[in-house]
Amino acid sequence: MNDSPYSDALVEWVALAGCGLRYYEDAWVTETPGADLRCYLRTTNVHTFTQAERGDPESFLMSAIDMQDVERYLTWWFSFDIRSSKHLPFTYFAWKIEDIHPGWTVSQFEGIWVLHDPTGHDRARFDGDHAIAFSWIADTDLESLRDSFLNPDGLPLFPGLWIGPPRTP
Repeated sequence: MNDSPYSDALVEWVALAGCGLRYYEDAWVTETPGADLRCYLRTTNVHTFTQAERGDPESFLMSAIDMQDVERYLTWWFSFDIRSSKHLPFTYFAWKIEDIHPGWTVSQFEGIWVLHDPTGHDRARFDGDHAIAFSWIADTDLESLRDSFLNPDGLPLFPGLWIGPPRTP
């Protein structure tokens, strides 16, 4: 059991990515070895995830009301480091607005992309096109998501290492 708002599984996932996790001032912080890149999670009425490189100000990455959505996003976020450390092929994500998951929509306001689920509710907010990629993992089971990122072929969720609409040959 850990003291953070993260599940034990996510704490293990962060460690697998080679990052540390600690509480500092007003946020839970994940940091790369050497602390060149830090990511901050703050919780008020929403969970807000930001990042900063050494000496730079924080920049917004995403926010969501549901911690499960934050965990899905962070599972995806840290999957790049994990797959790289295990010498697994890169996973590719949809980024174009026209590639959003069917039924999902996105609106933009002052540089923030708001992802709306098929019922029209705001699901999460992003700094840019991560909203499109997230639409494809927003309703996935976290264990299946982690398993797929650890699988060399992206199975069961990402056949062909592609996360997005079906590709035509």
